Amino acid sequence: MRPPNDVAGVRRILVTVNNLAKFLPHLSEVSEPLRWDCTHDQAFATIKHLITEPPVLKYYEPACPLVLQCDASDHGLGAALILNEKPIAFASRALTDAERNYAQIEKELLAIVGSLRM
Repeated sequence: MRPPNDVAGVRRILVTVNNLAKFLPHLSEVSEPLRWDCTHDQAFATIKHLITEPPVLKYYEPACPLVLQCDASDHGLGAALILNEKPIAFASRALTDAERNYAQIEKELLAIVGSLRM
């Protein structure tokens, strides 16, 4: 994968990454700074690493209890569906400009509600 050198290239990469988003932890935080400069090269390298070397995902077992872990940061929301301390799937999204102004407790609640919808 080559780093994109224009807006269309970034869009192509983000489409590919969004198709894999539920399998990539912390994607919204990692991809948030994609307005290209040297920090973006580092973010791209981290995303590339997430795609090429994902964590080992566990198969869903209906008989076992599930744990939904949710978190909110200044830039995004994230969730992980956990079975026997191993991930089954991940979900994340970036916060809108308005959501970034929410109090942290509101962001945490937004993460819980959002993870149930993702």
